[in-house]
Amino acid sequence: MPRSGLPQTCLEAKIVTAAELQEHCKSRLQRFQYPHLIEFVPELPKTVTGKIQRYKLREKEAAPA
Repeated sequence: MPRSGLPQTCLEAKIVTAAELQEHCKSRLQRFQYPHLIEFVPELPKTVTGKIQRYKLREKEAAPA
């Protein structure tokens, strides 16, 4: 149940490519701000409270291929 008084946004889901996402960022952000590499993952690792476990993403990045 959403809290009253907070703005809400409903967006239609759209599948985008990494190139489209980079183009969107390039048109709205400074060169040093936009991502140069985008990786899509099926699911983000989360804690029981729903926070993203960024250290697990970094571990995956550092692991040898």
